[in-house]
Amino acid sequence: MRIKTPSMDSAVLQGLREAMGGAGDPMYVEAITSFLEESKRHLHALQNALTRGHADSIRREAHILKGSSGYFGAHRIQALSLTIESLAQANQLSGIAPSVRELQDEFRQVRKVLTKEAGHGPA
Repeated sequence: MRIKTPSMDSAVLQGLREAMGGAGDPMYVEAITSFLEESKRHLHALQNALTRGHADSIRREAHILKGSSGYFGAHRIQALSLTIESLAQANQLSGIAPSVRELQDEFRQVRKVLTKEAGHGPA
């Protein structure tokens, strides 16, 4: 299932940037770094839960990713996470793997944008 939503909502990201003191503010950079690190951990846990067939763990990890991605305007991650969460809730595990792969691909794109935003390298 292909989710057609832009990777990042620049207005949400701009609002967060302004609320946290600007692009170079240490609090803003730390928020981005923390989001990227935590998301990577949750994606790994999601993949492990899928491999083990643990619907509750899949649902929980997808729910966490859905919530945290919204703060940064990563709406496609949010939409994919909702799809995964809903499938896990319905115990339809066979349909989750393609969405997880798409979620992982999308995270790589978001990571590029946010890494550049935090001043840690090129997009």
